[in-house]
Amino acid sequence: MLLLPRLLISVEENSSNVAFPELTQWLLSGQTPVLESDLDDILHFLVDDILDDIFPILESISHHIDTLEEAVLRRPKPKLLTRTFRYRRNLRTIRSQVWPLRHQIQVLLREHQTLLGKEALGGFQEMAELVQLLYENCEMLRNQCDAITQAYSVGISNRMNQVMKTLTILTSIFAPLTFIAGIYGMNFEFMPELKFRYGYFIVLFIMSIVALLQSLWLWKRGWFQDWTAQR
Repeated sequence: MLLLPRLLISVEENSSNVAFPELTQWLLSGQTPVLESDLDDILHFLVDDILDDIFPILESISHHIDTLEEAVLRRPKPKLLTRTFRYRRNLRTIRSQVWPLRHQIQVLLREHQTLLGKEALGGFQEMAELVQLLYENCEMLRNQCDAITQAYSVGISNRMNQVMKTLTILTSIFAPLTFIAGIYGMNFEFMPELKFRYGYFIVLFIMSIVALLQSLWLWKRGWFQDWTAQR
């Protein structure tokens, strides 16, 4: 957008059916003639109309990010991380649009342009605060996306630790049982225990007692607690 004496030029990057339909309809109606003093107000209206579309987008993204954060904490999945990256990319796009506008409005206010009337100047001062608010919201949502990414990594790490802990428990319980079974599976000729009539049942009983005692010992030390479960 370029504001010159008696002229206001706006360039649309992507063509659409009607740019600024309300303003276009008002200009085409010809009910009120457009004066030179109205150009600064029209410029303010155009910028404000663009900014009005950003707030619903940020509100929608914020709602989806909150849902993603809850889902990641409950059950992290790769598709949730992909959606988080997509929202972060959208926020980066919005930030790339808001940041130059924030700078240009500050420059416009510092230079005290004579083309701006008092009403338009006051409107741009309020708009500077609005753009600052949009920029801060974008940064806050981007930080929330980073927090979701970190929560996803922590959740995956906790689940992996839980799997490794389960495998360690099984290995710890079956290691002495495998040792006992290995001893009596060597089939040496002179092994007096092989001649016992009830040796098989005695060994099974001893193995059961060993497994039970080791399970109780691990349970008292808190190894059976699932740290990934929701509280």
